[in-house]
Amino acid sequence: MPGVHAWHSGDQWEFYKPILEGDTFTYTNELVDVLVKDSQMAGKTVIQYHDIKYYNQREELVAKAHDWCVRAARKAAEDKGKYADIKAAEYTKEELDKIYKDYESEIVRGATPRYWEDVVVGDALQPVIKGPLSAVIFMLGSSALAAPSSRRTVWPWDFSSGIRALIW
Repeated sequence: MPGVHAWHSGDQWEFYKPILEGDTFTYTNELVDVLVKDSQMAGKTVIQYHDIKYYNQREELVAKAHDWCVRAARKAAEDKGKYADIKAAEYTKEELDKIYKDYESEIVRGATPRYWEDVVVGDALQPVIKGPLSAVIFMLGSSALAAPSSRRTVWPWDFSSGIRALIW
């Protein structure tokens, strides 16, 4: 939608079956609710809620995610300027060296599977190092996520009037 930005804002997951090596997936994405709200960041915003169901190649329901995103008009957010004073992070050579050292010491499980029966509630997990995140890295990741895939989207009602309210 031209002029309207969406922020993935959260999700809650339920898993019903283990994911096995070689599984392939399709999913359905159902819009289940739309709320129009006022915000400090952009004035009028819309919050969309979706239920996404993931099916394996045997058409068994493996997982469900309930997610939500916030949509707001870019121009309204720019005009309000709530985050205009936030500056990009800058790192010293020492800070970058520490991050790179942490990357090098990270234990990559890769070919070492973690089986359900080997996991106990309370087990400590090895940290996964992320960052620093740059605009270029973010754009590369976003474009990969937007690549065509096998999916079906279900829109049970017309919510365009809520979105249109953001633009005008």
